Amino acid sequence: MIYSNGEYFRFDSSYQIKWNKQWGTDDQQTWEKENDREFIYPWQINPVWTNDNDIPSLVKEFFSQKKNQIRVVYAILLNNVEEINSALNQLKQQPHMLLFLRNMCRVTF
Repeated sequence: MIYSNGEYFRFDSSYQIKWNKQWGTDDQQTWEKENDREFIYPWQINPVWTNDNDIPSLVKEFFSQKKNQIRVVYAILLNNVEEINSALNQLKQQPHMLLFLRNMCRVTF
């Protein structure tokens, strides 16, 4: 979840997109059949605008504490301790993986 300039958005691999007929077919299944491949939505580069009422209260509270101090606030859901350690090690080795990392002053957990 990201808060920036009064707006919330996220990059969400589980987000169910609405099929756009301008993509050439009436639905995803038809597109996949006609193109003989699976349609993979590039969720990593397509932000999902998020309504205020769709944000968990804990995240909202965290953001509200920070939004007067800084311009952009990130909240990253971390579930698995092993995955967290692996991700942190990867960021240490490849800091370009996190957008705007060079402009970050502090990361808190």
